[in-house]
Amino acid sequence: MASLQSKTIGELTGAELLQLLQSLSVAQPTKSQKAKKDPDAPKKEVSAGVAAWNLFVGEVLEELKAEGWTHPETGKPVTRKDAMAEASKRKAEGNADYAAASAARRAKRDEQLAKKAAPASPAKPAPAPPSPEKEKPKKVLSPEHLAKMQAAAKASRLKREEAKKASAAKPAPVAAAPPSPPPVEEEEEWIRKTISGKKHLWNPSNNHCYRCEADGSQGEWAGLYNPKTQKIDDSVEEPQDE
Repeated sequence: MASLQSKTIGELTGAELLQLLQSLSVAQPTKSQKAKKDPDAPKKEVSAGVAAWNLFVGEVLEELKAEGWTHPETGKPVTRKDAMAEASKRKAEGNADYAAASAARRAKRDEQLAKKAAPASPAKPAPAPPSPEKEKPKKVLSPEHLAKMQAAAKASRLKREEAKKASAAKPAPVAAAPPSPPPVEEEEEWIRKTISGKKHLWNPSNNHCYRCEADGSQGEWAGLYNPKTQKIDDSVEEPQDE
């Protein structure tokens, strides 16, 4: 008796065709059989700039919690998203503790640009195929650097508290005209957006685009996002801080 695989479609009976389809469906792997991601796999280390930003956002979050800050519209307690908005505002104002991290990133970027601009060495004979190199570990902030950043943040916080106390102690002027309200500065609005299958933080006002970490914080610079093509131009370098 011939096997089912050796027969043509026209030679198969209805029962044989059903049996053949069932055997093929059993042979196909299901989604549940696919390999799952190892939860114990070591997490990828973040760059020095991302580590400095995450530390700065954490300091701002703790400060706002200690002050009992609540959202002006919803009245809800402070969240990490609120702390990111406040940290971005302080960054734009030239906060001392974030300036230290920015200076470190600029120094690293200048070093990389200097290496690219160095004149090429004379032509040498082709070397033997190199052996596969191990992935170089990313630089992380040293404990001393982190301690300096924390001390600068604490000093800045104490200075703001003293300024608040000094302004509260001054007597209100008698019959003085009400001061004009200060100009409202628009805060940067970052939108979480999935681009090319990866999560990013996108600023619609200038199309700056950064990687989005698992906890929602800002990651490494990705480039400029084009809403029309829905693609990121990674050839554009990260804008330098003012």
